[in-house]
Amino acid sequence: MGIQFLYPSVLWAISLISIPIIIHLFNFRRYKTVYFSNVRYLENVKKDTNAKKQWKELLILLIRILIIIFLVLAFAQPNIILSKDNKINKTAISVAVIVDNSLSMSGKSTEGVNIEIAKNKAYQITQAYPNSTSFTLLTTNPNSSQFHYLTKGEFYHKITNIQLSSFTKSINTVYAMLKDNWYKNENNTRLDIYIISDFQKKDFQNTIGGNKNIRVFLVPISSNSTKNIVLDTCYFLSPFHNLLDKQQLVYRISNTSKKNISNFPVQLFINDSLKAIATVNISPQKSITDTFSFYNHTKGIKKGMIKLDDFPIKFDNQLYFNYIIKREIQIAIIDDSFNENKYLKSLLNNDSVFNYQTFHTNNIDLQYIRQSDVLILNKLSQISSGLVDIVKTHLNNAHRLILFNDFNKTTNSKILLNALNLRIEPNDTSAQQIASINKNADLYKNSIENLKGNEKYPTVFSNGNILNRDAEFLIRTKQKHTLVAQISRWKSQILLFSFPISDKNDAFFQHPIFIPLMYNFINRSNSNNFIYHTTADVFTHNILLKDITKKPLQIIRKEGSFIPRQQITNNICKIFFDNNLSSGFYPIKQEQEIIDAISINDNRKESVPNFYNQEELNQNKNIRIINSTKVSSSAIQEIIQNQKPIWIYFILGVFILLLIETILLRYWKR
Repeated sequence: MGIQFLYPSVLWAISLISIPIIIHLFNFRRYKTVYFSNVRYLENVKKDTNAKKQWKELLILLIRILIIIFLVLAFAQPNIILSKDNKINKTAISVAVIVDNSLSMSGKSTEGVNIEIAKNKAYQITQAYPNSTSFTLLTTNPNSSQFHYLTKGEFYHKITNIQLSSFTKSINTVYAMLKDNWYKNENNTRLDIYIISDFQKKDFQNTIGGNKNIRVFLVPISSNSTKNIVLDTCYFLSPFHNLLDKQQLVYRISNTSKKNISNFPVQLFINDSLKAIATVNISPQKSITDTFSFYNHTKGIKKGMIKLDDFPIKFDNQLYFNYIIKREIQIAIIDDSFNENKYLKSLLNNDSVFNYQTFHTNNIDLQYIRQSDVLILNKLSQISSGLVDIVKTHLNNAHRLILFNDFNKTTNSKILLNALNLRIEPNDTSAQQIASINKNADLYKNSIENLKGNEKYPTVFSNGNILNRDAEFLIRTKQKHTLVAQISRWKSQILLFSFPISDKNDAFFQHPIFIPLMYNFINRSNSNNFIYHTTADVFTHNILLKDITKKPLQIIRKEGSFIPRQQITNNICKIFFDNNLSSGFYPIKQEQEIIDAISINDNRKESVPNFYNQEELNQNKNIRIINSTKVSSSAIQEIIQNQKPIWIYFILGVFILLLIETILLRYWKR
């Protein structure tokens, strides 16, 4: 057992006891002459009075000295150390406080907003330790600078700067990082770790434990936010985004509460303008899926947002997304036919969105092909290694390829087929009757319902049978030969025909099964695969550049633009995104022109209000739970090495001494 002062530097103030002593000594030197006619009568009284007066003044002096001593001791905050482990008492103490700043801490309790409560509790904890203590303040999105030791003043400053973050790690991960860092720098110290959190179950596993040199204290912040309406996700039913087309945007909303939600409003904004409003009804602990329908009346980049109003957890009340209505789709055709391809011309001239040029294999504009969204190959007279490289690069840049095979006519076509890992089995060119169409394929959905009988399908003169197992068949013959298929290659898609465009197959190219197939495949290049990402994602984003000589691309955000890490290959700029952007809409510009955009949303893993209660936390015997409502410097002092604060007794002693002094001055007559 011993005594420890929380603020030992205050003890110098005990020297103030010299003030009443000096005053007392000066009062002894003062005297007053009283004249009497006969001093014989007073001689005995004088001796008695002087003795009483001296005792009275000495008692008052002693009381005033004790008042000063008690006040100084009270401000130094002494604690009685009840621990029997003297070895621990003599070791230096380090204190680490982990403050959970994940998005779930935006909830509320009876004391206020949870993150602000946590910051206040962290301050109270440090108040309980001496100024000589080394402190560490960590959040659940720690960086290397947070593992440095801090003074009390530095600790207080950093507490005020803590903000909610989307980029957090689990509490167990931060705890493991803290322990590893402490073991590396251990120097015969004891570590007290305080974890202040709402202890959401998705973010904490109750397996943390200490040892003889590490003690762990959990400070649970009880959240009243047991209900939350979550805007989970959204996606388009069709990947095509064309001018004046009907768009159907599906969204899902979850009700995490135990109450029914009725007539809850949901809003859709496109380019900051209200596009549609819906009301939804959601049963307790259920999710619903609904659809917004709207039309695109202008071209360009579309900034979208679905929004609802729910309190107090607000980070999951909106979903940002974006898509592009292109001004044109650029198509490059390499065709060595002698006559102009009337079938492609008729198809592409029918839509002003399509911008195309036709080349021969001996006269190719590489710059135009690199910038093209779709490359079409038909009746190639020769296939060089350079052309093969052009096709592979085109696919690697996430651009689409349409290949009409002419196996018998092109002697070296195997070079291209092998390079693309395409397997086409040669057969005779006899007429083959189309027997089946894959109406469930994306390229045919909602396009050919009016065709019901096989007798309406045309006959095709085909050069081969597509054998790739990874191919999605689109058109087959009675002999189960695949004539047309869609195949994924690298970062894109190939639409493969086992026959060329020719007058011999005129019936097929004029039939309704050909036009939607081509139109849908080409228009799919006018879509974004990802309309949004989440804050936890690490991803890349490809942009086709018309001019690679301009300045690097920039990302625009509220604080100003910045240049991300990027790599340019064959007019394709690949932008690398780490998980360091908060939720929102981010335009991408080249010099002064906005050429693309990305959207980021907060991860919904924080949305489910499912927390550990104190009884569940108490099941871990290796830690100690501190009720957050009782967190104060005095309460923490009682926990530290079983210390008991006794400053309150010195304050009581001051009041008692003041009372005794008042009684002496009033009732001890001269």
